[in-house]
Amino acid sequence: MNHKKLLLTLTLCLCALLCMVVTASASEVPGHTNHFSCGVAGCQNNDHSHTQVTEWQPWTGPQSASEDNIPYDSETKTAYIYLTGNVEMSKALTIPQGYTLYLCLNGKTISYNGEGIIYNNGGGLIYINGAATICDCENTGCIKYEKTQEYIQISTIHSWGTLNLYGGTISRMNTNNNGYAIRTRSGSKLNMYGGTVSNDGTEAALWLENDANIYGGEITCTNGRGIDTYTWNNRINLLVAGGRISAGEEAIALSGVDLTLSDQPTITSTGTDSAVIDAGADIIKIADSFAPARCISVSKSGDNDTFAEPVEGGASLADKAQYFTSFENGKFVAYDSAANTLNLTTCAITQQPTSGNSYTVKGNAPDSKLSYQWYAAKKGEITVTDAVAKKSADARYLNSWNEWRVKCGNEIDCFTLYMNKGDVLTLSDISDGRVSKVSISGTEVTEDEREYTFTAPAAGEYTLKISATGRNDYPGDYPGDPYLNFKAALLTLVPDTTKPAGGTAAALDTAGLSAGEYICQVTWEGKSTVNSGVVQFSGSSQQSTGSGSYYYAPSAAEDKKDSPKTADPGVLVYAGLALASLTGLACTAKKRH
Repeated sequence: MNHKKLLLTLTLCLCALLCMVVTASASEVPGHTNHFSCGVAGCQNNDHSHTQVTEWQPWTGPQSASEDNIPYDSETKTAYIYLTGNVEMSKALTIPQGYTLYLCLNGKTISYNGEGIIYNNGGGLIYINGAATICDCENTGCIKYEKTQEYIQISTIHSWGTLNLYGGTISRMNTNNNGYAIRTRSGSKLNMYGGTVSNDGTEAALWLENDANIYGGEITCTNGRGIDTYTWNNRINLLVAGGRISAGEEAIALSGVDLTLSDQPTITSTGTDSAVIDAGADIIKIADSFAPARCISVSKSGDNDTFAEPVEGGASLADKAQYFTSFENGKFVAYDSAANTLNLTTCAITQQPTSGNSYTVKGNAPDSKLSYQWYAAKKGEITVTDAVAKKSADARYLNSWNEWRVKCGNEIDCFTLYMNKGDVLTLSDISDGRVSKVSISGTEVTEDEREYTFTAPAAGEYTLKISATGRNDYPGDYPGDPYLNFKAALLTLVPDTTKPAGGTAAALDTAGLSAGEYICQVTWEGKSTVNSGVVQFSGSSQQSTGSGSYYYAPSAAEDKKDSPKTADPGVLVYAGLALASLTGLACTAKKRH
C-alpha cells in the first residue's frame, strides 16, 4: 500500500514538472522578453531617455490593405508592439497625428511587397505624423524599401512628427537614386541613439528639414551624402555628439543649419571631390568636449572664411584646429585668437629666404601644419592663383574656372605678387569687360595680341591694377557692380622636383651644397604647396660630416667637469674594472664546469 502511495506521489510530481516545462516553453514561443523602450532589458545607460515597457504586444503585420492592425490604447493612443516574424507590406504603415507607436523589430524585417509605388504626400514605407520609437532587442532587425521608381522620392521612413531611433537598420535600396533612408519634414524632430541609417544610392541617407540630434548609431551612404539639409525659411538645429557618419560625397552638407559638434563622433568621406563637412555659408558651433577620432576636411562658400566658433560660453578653440583641415587647395585651418574662431586662411609665404636670414622661409601657419622641401630651380610656368598672389578686397579667384574676377572701375587693385628678376607675368583670356589700362606697380603695360605681358626688372612684390568697364548681370558676386574676368600666368623659376637639394627644414641646408639657384616648396597640412622665392647660393666651404665615420659632439649639459669623456682617465678605470669582472666570471664558470 505504501509502495502504491509512493508511486502515485511520484507520478503526480512528474506530471506537475512536465506542466511547468510545457508552460515555460509556451511562454517562450514568441521569443520576446519585456525590455525598455531603447531595446535593452534593465538598461542602465543614462545617456539616453528610455521608458520601461511592462507589456509588449505581438504584431504579425497588417490585417488587410485597409487596416494595419496596430493595438493602440483607446485612452493614451499608444501601442507597444514587437514583430513575431518578417512582415511584408503592400501599403505604408501610417502613425496618425496624436498617436505614439513603440516598435521593437525583434530581429525581424519589414519590407514592401506591393506591385505599385508607395506614394503618400512624399512617400514612405513608414509614415509618421505622430511619434514613433524604434528599437531592436535582437540587433538584426531591418526596415527596408527597395522598390524602383522614376522621378518620385520615396523614403523608407518619412516623418512629419517625432522619431526616436535606438536600433535596427533603416535601409533604402535605391537603384534609381531617388529617395532617402529617412526623410524628416518641417516641424519634425529626430533623436538617433543607435541603429543604422543606410542608402546605397546617390541620394543622402538622411535628409533633414528640421531639428535632429545624433548621439550614436551609424549613418552611411555609398555614393551620396550622409546627411543633407534643406530649410523652409527656418533654421535647423543639428547636434552631432557621437556615432559614425560616412559617405561617398559630403558626410554632412549644411544649408541654413546651426550645427553643433561635441564629444567623439567619427565623420568621414571616401569622395575625392568632396569635403567631409560642407559648411556652406553657415558657421559650426564647437563644444569644449569635441575630440573626434578622425580629422575632418571642411569647405566653405561665400566671402566669410570663418567656419567655426565656440558654443555659447565655450572655451578657446586654439586646441580644436588640429581636428580640421581645409578641403580647398591653397587654404589651411587657422585659429584666430582675437575672435576665437577657426578660419580657412589662404596659404602664404610671410618671409622669403635671403642670405640675411640664413636662407630661412616662413609661412603663415604654426610649425605643426607646415613641412618643407628644398629643390634645385628650373624655369617653368605656373598659374597665378590666390595661393600664389595676395588678392585685394575687390578681387576673387574662381577655382573652378582658373580665372580672376575683379570689379570694374578706375585703377582697381587686383592682387600683389612676388616676382624674381626676369619673371614674366601674362594676363590673357580677358572677358566680360573692356580694359582701358593695365599697370603693375606704376608701370603701364600695353596690350599685344589680346595679352598683357610684364617682365620684372628686380626681385620684389608687384601690384596689378586694372582700369576697365564691364557687365553687371552677375549679382552673386558683386551686386550692382560690373566685373571683369581674366587669367594670369607667371613664367618663373620653379622647383625641379627631380633634384631635391638643401634639406627638409625651413632653413636651407648649405653644408656641402654646390653653387646654384634653389627654391623651397612649403606645404600646408600635407596638401597645399606654395613656392618660396629663389635663393642665389654661391657655394659652401663647409664640408659635410656624413663621411661614414662616427663623430661625437657632447651637449652643453654633458660637457661638465665631472662627466666621463672618451679621453678621461675615469673612462679607462671603468673599462679596467669591467674587464676584470668579466675575467673573474669566466674563471669561476670554468671551475664549476
